[in-house]
Amino acid sequence: MRVFERGELRLLWPFYADYLLSQLLFFAPAFYIVYFLDIGLSLFQLGLVMAAAPLAGLLFEIPTGAVADLYGRKFSVLLSFLLVAAGYLLLFFFTSIPALIAIFALIGFAGTFWSGAKDAWVVDLIGKRKTLLQIILQKQIFSAVLD
Repeated sequence: MRVFERGELRLLWPFYADYLLSQLLFFAPAFYIVYFLDIGLSLFQLGLVMAAAPLAGLLFEIPTGAVADLYGRKFSVLLSFLLVAAGYLLLFFFTSIPALIAIFALIGFAGTFWSGAKDAWVVDLIGKRKTLLQIILQKQIFSAVLD
């Protein structure tokens, strides 16, 4: 039994790399806590800062879905990755609570650009060659490798 069909890995390698790397970055929040405590935030302030990301995600999930519909799924996913990377880089340049809350809100906002668009982009790329269920199963294989 073959795991990948002919040409599939060439077409979908960025998504498989993302599945693998996202598993590796699963422990990143533990390092945020250590970093933020080291720069002098209290646990309450840390909770406020880190709550900004899911709150922004909740607020902007539907409006940012329209970006994928208007400009394409690829644009939406790449914009998301760019904004998330910028947000994480900005964390090291600011130590004030309002700035950190704004940065985490940016990260949460950016995450909404890829939430549905990434899987839809995969479906657009694979067409009729493979079902989304098979892609999800392969994603689980990548997850199980790191467990």
